[in-house]
Order: sequence, then C-alpha cells, then structure tokens
Amino acid sequence: MSHFHYEAECAATPILGASWHDSPQTAIVSFQNEKAISRYGDLRGQKLLELFDKILENSANKHINGQKLLKQLMNEGSLKAVAGSLAGMRVELFASVQQDSENSIQMSLLDVTERFLDHLSQIPGRELFFDLLDMELHRATRDKTELHVCFLDLDGFKQTNDLYGHKAGDDVIVEVARRLKGCLRKHETVARFGGDEFVIVLPNTGKSGA
Repeated sequence: MSHFHYEAECAATPILGASWHDSPQTAIVSFQNEKAISRYGDLRGQKLLELFDKILENSANKHINGQKLLKQLMNEGSLKAVAGSLAGMRVELFASVQQDSENSIQMSLLDVTERFLDHLSQIPGRELFFDLLDMELHRATRDKTELHVCFLDLDGFKQTNDLYGHKAGDDVIVEVARRLKGCLRKHETVARFGGDEFVIVLPNTGKSGA
C-alpha cells in the first residue's frame, strides 16, 4: 500500500482507501489524502458501509444502500460516478478494488456542487435546492425538529430591467444573493429559484427564529 499512499498523497483530487482482513463487509477507511480531509473531514476509522450509506442517504438513489453498493463494487470491480452527497456537498463516487494490493479499495470523491449552482448568483439553483430540501426534510423528520422554508421575490425587478437594461438586473440578482447569504447561519441555505425568486431553507429553526 505504500506506493498507493505516495501517489494518492500527491493527487490533486480527494482520494480515500479502505481495507479489511476477513470480509469486505468489515472494511474501514484506512487512508485519506489531505485534499479529502480538508474537504470532507477526517473519515479514517469509519466503516466503509457506513460511509456508503451516508453518501447515498440523501441522494436520488433511493433503491440502493451501502450493502448493495459494496456488493456491486466487489462483483464488478469498480464503481463510476455514483451520485450522492457528503458534508453538505454534491459528490460523485468512483471506486475500484485494487488488483495489486490484497483486500483494499481505492476511492475518489469528487465535489460536483458547482454544476448545480446558479451560474449568475453562484448560489444553489432550483435542482440543488430540491436536493437540499429533501435532505433537510429527512433530517427534520428523523430528529423531530422544525424546518422552515421562505419564498421571496423582488418588487420592481421587471421595471429595473426595462429602465436600466439586463446588466443592471443581473447586478441586482448578484447583490441580493450576496446579502441574503450573508444573513444566514452556516447550516442555512439560500437558493435562486428562478428569475427574481429566491428561497431560504431554515433547518432546526422555530417560528420566532424564522
């Protein structure tokens, strides 16, 4: 594994390694390069099945869980672009069973959140909003906490476009997104729903806080 560790440490992408003694079912995350630690936190020592379940928990892959994903990996030898989420980011998982190292798996977790950001305001767009809302609804149900969603639009936005041009309208959208984002706590989210419409997700917030 030393050769793998050297190459993985030097990689520009987040790389993880997992290993086991008796069965892949008992595999644990045994290696992370610095890129992976800085982006997703220290996952070393975590069971691979638990990590797979966490990645899939809030994804569109409702028909698959960690057990099924591990079985597919062991049967086919690799996984490509499995969509999920981790540490509040949209990710794609790539994994392969290592042929030159016994009882080990190499994984790459790519942060693909930017693909789902609104290109103008650089905050989540409609598709990512629905993913985040689904995740927060699941969490609120599990933890029995409150969740509030606020919709808002901008008065007079059409007149701004008509009077001053679309560049001025774009500047307004960017500035509103910046100000809304600056008002939120770390675990709260603002998204651009479309046009001059924004939506804010406030997890674990009571009526007074909303």
